[in-house]
Amino acid sequence: REAALRCCYSFENRKKLFQIDSRFKYAAVVAERNAGGTGEFPCAFYLHDMEWLFRREAALRYSLEFVRQSAGEYWSFQELQSQEDVEVARALYADCQPFGEVCSRLKIRIGEEMHTSKSSHLFSPTENSLHAADDDPRCPIVATVLREQGIVPLHEGKTFHQYIDRWEDRPRYLVHFRDVADKPAWIQAAKFYRLAFRKIARSTDDRTGIFCLIAGALFGDSAPSERTPDLRPNHAALQLLGNRLAPPLIAGYVGGLAPRIQ
Repeated sequence: REAALRCCYSFENRKKLFQIDSRFKYAAVVAERNAGGTGEFPCAFYLHDMEWLFRREAALRYSLEFVRQSAGEYWSFQELQSQEDVEVARALYADCQPFGEVCSRLKIRIGEEMHTSKSSHLFSPTENSLHAADDDPRCPIVATVLREQGIVPLHEGKTFHQYIDRWEDRPRYLVHFRDVADKPAWIQAAKFYRLAFRKIARSTDDRTGIFCLIAGALFGDSAPSERTPDLRPNHAALQLLGNRLAPPLIAGYVGGLAPRIQ
């Protein structure tokens, strides 16, 4: 805002131009004093060949207004790869509401529950509490038996997928309510259907936002979850989840959802 950004070209270090880890990035940035601030500037991301600087083929064009709309509090650039991506993103961000504001409007509070390192002393290996070696604590029958004993599975990001709470390997750990008796809010929240999502996603994933509605569980730090599901109506959680659901699936969720686990 107080200088004119003339370019920002971001490189990956795969070809080891710098003798640092290949996963590091570096950028060529040019700016000049200009009381008028930045208007529009060329940029590019995921570059590998330094010769590109002399050709500058297919450089993108970002405006200050686009950065302000799309980059959040810290004005971090969206690392897009084609001008078509820029136009799509510009259209999306011109008429959108940040996720945090949507959650606030729907009275949904999401945060971290159990940290898989700091809270590890509260975890019990799943196989220690199951009758059969191949039982899955996410199976409704098995889950009912465990809940009667005051035990729930610990969901992590990799244990669920979009709208599916039984994904790939079963949860590694279970949690006994007696071991978290000093956390009554956790126990209360676990009695309800709750939204959770994967904390980490990659641009190469089929879906970069993976959400699920999960009942009778606690969550690790890789799966931020609802903290107070009892303080919002069910339709609020379904509305947020439904932004990614086809209409037939929405009807299925509404028809099968109970406000609380009995």
